[in-house]
Amino acid sequence: MRTRIVSVVLLVALAIAVGVAASHNRNALDGRLAESNAPKATSTPAPVNIHVGTPDSAGWSATT
Repeated sequence: MRTRIVSVVLLVALAIAVGVAASHNRNALDGRLAESNAPKATSTPAPVNIHVGTPDSAGWSATT
């Protein structure tokens, strides 16, 4: 009887371990799929104008 209890406990522990491992593998696979389906940047973004100097009547005196 004791052997049967031990074997059932070990079987349940094994089932839990397999379930946890499968869950982790599925989550990792989902992450890779989401990453591969993410939109890719096809061009570089436009440069940002940085204003240098003080404003004058026509706006900023110089831009880079």
